[in-house]
Formats: sequence, C-alpha cells, structure tokens
Amino acid sequence: MAGTFDRPRVVDRRGLLWLLGAAAALSVTPGCARWRPEPGRCALTSADPVIDVHCHFFNASDVPVRGFVEYVALGELRDEFLPRADVQTKGLFNGLIAFLVDILSRGAKDAPTEAARLRSGTPLEPASVVQQRKTQILADAIQEMDRRARGIETFGRGVEGLDVEPDYPALMEQLAKDAARPQAFSRSRALSRVGAIGLANDLQRQPSEMQRYIYFALLLLDDREAIAREYLRVFAPSGCVSLVTPSFLDMENWLGNSRARSSIAEQIEVMDLLQVQIARTTELHMHSFVGFDPWREAEGGGSLKLVKRAILDCGFVGVKLYPPMGFQAFGNGEIKFPKGAPRGMETALRRLYAWCESNDVPIMAHSENSLGSLCGYGHRASPSWWREALREFPKLRVNLAHFGSFDELRTQPTPKRCSKDAFGKDAWEFIVGKTISEDGREHLFADLGYLYELTSPQFDDRTRSEIRGYLKQFQSRYDPDVRHLLYGTDWTMIAKELDNNNYMSRLGAQLKAAGYTPEQQQNIYWRNAARYLGLGKTDKTRNRLRDYCLNRKIDADWLSAFDQ
Repeated sequence: MAGTFDRPRVVDRRGLLWLLGAAAALSVTPGCARWRPEPGRCALTSADPVIDVHCHFFNASDVPVRGFVEYVALGELRDEFLPRADVQTKGLFNGLIAFLVDILSRGAKDAPTEAARLRSGTPLEPASVVQQRKTQILADAIQEMDRRARGIETFGRGVEGLDVEPDYPALMEQLAKDAARPQAFSRSRALSRVGAIGLANDLQRQPSEMQRYIYFALLLLDDREAIAREYLRVFAPSGCVSLVTPSFLDMENWLGNSRARSSIAEQIEVMDLLQVQIARTTELHMHSFVGFDPWREAEGGGSLKLVKRAILDCGFVGVKLYPPMGFQAFGNGEIKFPKGAPRGMETALRRLYAWCESNDVPIMAHSENSLGSLCGYGHRASPSWWREALREFPKLRVNLAHFGSFDELRTQPTPKRCSKDAFGKDAWEFIVGKTISEDGREHLFADLGYLYELTSPQFDDRTRSEIRGYLKQFQSRYDPDVRHLLYGTDWTMIAKELDNNNYMSRLGAQLKAAGYTPEQQQNIYWRNAARYLGLGKTDKTRNRLRDYCLNRKIDADWLSAFDQ
C-alpha cells in the first residue's frame, strides 16, 4: 500500500555519504581544474523558443541562510532519511549544515550593491578573481570548522537548536578524506592557513561525496548576474532556451530568526536591472516571478503592493507562493499556524488572487509534499487546496511546481520524516488532472522541475518505468493533447545534483519513452508555457512585457515568436 514500508530505510554514516552523492559519477580527473558542469544538450532545435518556467537566480544574501540550508538546500535529506539515522550520522549531517551556513554567510553581495554595479555599467569581476575569493572563503569556513572540532568555538554559533550536536571532528575527517589529505585534520593541532587553502583547493578538484554541495554553496556567493550567466552556459548553450522566469523565495517569516540581508523590494530592483542587462547582452530573455508571503501581507508588510510594482513597472511576469512553509492555497481560517503568526492570511491570499485574476497574472506554487518548515506542513502544498481556490477564482492562471514523482503510487516511495507527512492514497498528480478535466480549468498547469526520480541515473529502472507509466495514465485520463505540462529545471537548486546539466535532454528521452510525441514535447517545452504566461498577441502579460521593453529601450520583437 502506498505510504507504508515493510522495511524502513536505516541510514548510517556510510549511507549518508552515499546519499550526499556518488563520487564515481562525477566526471572529474583528480588534480585537474575545479569542477564545473559541461554545457548540456538541447532537447529541441535552436529554432524552437524553449521556456524554462521554474528556475532561480538568487544568491545567498536573498535568503535566510540558516533556514534555507536546513529546510530547502538539505531539506530532502533531512525529511526523508535522517529521522531513521543514528546519532553519529545526524551529528555528521548537522556538521554539514553548520559548514554550509558558514560558507553562505560570507561574501555574497547584497542586492543594493549589485544594483549599483549594474547601474554604473561595471562588468563582473574576472573569473580568476572570483575563484580566488571563493577559495579564500572556503578556507575560512574550513578553519572555522577546525576550531569547532577542537572545542575552541562554542556549540551552535548560527546553528543553535539542532536535534543533535554537530559532529565537527567527523566533518573535518570527511573533508580531509575527500580532499585526499586524510592526515590534514588533527584534534591536537590547529590547521594552518596554508593547510586550509590546500584543502579548499583540493575539495574543489577531487571528486567526492560533498563536492557538489560545496559547489552549490560557492555558486550562491556569486553575483546574480554571474548565476544567470552560468545558467546560460549550462542550460542554454547555442540559444537553446529563449525565455526564463526566475522566481524569488519569500519564506523568512516561517523560519525562526533567520533573516535575508536583501529585502524583497531590493531584490525586485536588482532583478529589474538584471533583466535589462541580460536582454542587451545575450540571446536569453528573462522576466521574473516575485515572491508573495501572506504572513508578510497580513501583518502589514505590503507584500501585495510589492507584487503590483514588480508586475506593472519592473517587467515581472508572475507571483511565486511557497505553501509548505505553513499556509494553504485556500481554507486557512481553519488551520493552526506557528506561534506569532498574524491573523488574516486567508484574506491576504484572496486579495492576491482577485488582483491576479483581474489582471491575468500567473501564479506559481510549490506543490510537492516536501520541504515543510514544520512536521505536517508538506500537506499544505496539496493541489486539493488549489482545486478549492479555483472554484472561487476560476480564471486564475496557476502552475503547480514539481509535478511527476507520483510518490503516493510508487512501489518504493520515499519515506517521510513524520506521520503527519505520510503519503495518502490519492496521487497529487491525479488531483491536478481531475481539476483540469472535471472542473474544466484551462489555465491550470504543472511543471516538471527537479523531477530527478525520472531523469537521474541514480534512480533504478523500476522507478523510472513506474513514473513513465503514470505519466501515460495522466495523459490518457486527463490531458490527451498534452496542454498542461511545463518544462522547468529548478536551477539553481538542481545544481546540487549529478549530471544536472543534461536535465533537458534526459527529460526529453524519458518523455519519448513514455510515448509523448515530438509535437507533444513541443507543447511541454514552450507552447503550454506561452499560454500559461499569457504571451499571445492580445494577452495582458504580452502587452505589459512589450511596454516594459520599450520603456527600458530593449528589443521587444522577440515576443512575435508567440504570435501563434
């Protein structure tokens, strides 16, 4: 039965390291240049205007670092495996949390600083300078962990409240092993600066279990422009993606005392400038989704006002919601919220929906039973709540992100961390399908972002075969013309995964194996997104983007690709 397990997966320290990444799968030669993914392969010809509706170009200053690491960057491992792990394993994992928090707390430029650089026309720093700074930051973090491992620093320091004390000696031993310098760490002597820099260099060169998390953390220290250009290099070589719609994560009110250094208003300003910069200097077009937090709006934080400014004045295309933080798409008057949460979140959401519906503004929402800020909050992302919302606001344009894992139906679904997060009997994907077909919701969509259960070689053939079968069922039952699925990568989040650069081509191969025709794949890769976003000739989003391009003195002719 879906949601039950005959043999719970017990994770020991060795199992944790396997989960953190199979070293043998990294195509890196020891001692060579620092690892970066090669450009991926296009699934379609460069003439087709591929649209990535689900990606992120934020950096570490835009998120509450502690909460982001624990609940988002490492959330899947924490939720799905560690509840069954032993104390030693949890100690090593919590050491990794502390290490990543330390890295991400150093050096990322806040939004006002980058906005000033973009306004002045100052180019990005040379790659060699950036790399040198990142190596120094990584060495700083290594030395900090070394001090903690030898008992010099007090427990916690930025990671207070973890269930098990971080095992800093185990972390340092693992870092030294991954750098092929097993003798580098000693409890009896301090790690020298030269030794820390050597470890930092080798950790970026050697294929290892933790290398991909180090790469991910260092990536988030970049300017947002550099992150966008890294996306362009990896996921859009030779112009294979035409439009990206990166989104914000507005979640800090739900994650305790962790706060972002860059406000939402400041993030809107820098992304406005970056959209213009990317349009003028590349073949990629970029128009963002602004985050909306009903908590912020309910306590008078002006979240809806910021949404209106971003959409009407700053070239943004839509609004991003993150329900597993603790709210539902609908029916919030009857649920319990964390201590200190304001009343009125249901009213705040209804105001947002009414404005978006009247202005044809798309909404994108995390819709997977994952990454909840508290036990049971994963279920608050259920599409069943969106089915209720669409009964009152039937013309909303909605994309439910992270479609396609069919967790409730798979033979070996991923365990959840608590009983309140356990999978039910109804597949969320089929709830989406029923809402589309039975309720007649033409503007309800779902994206295939971060569908690693289907695309990754780390998952077995049986898992991929099951998912392909369920995708066939979804099509035959609810979406015969394939008009409601969207392409998304979830970059930069997917940067933690092996072979993430080939996500597009691997997804295409799996869709083909599931019986989706080339024409239907065209729908997924761009036609459906054009309808969802409203890029047709007479659509309101199209008109807003045209006016924005003209006001910013950038080319608006690219929109003609969506005339049909």
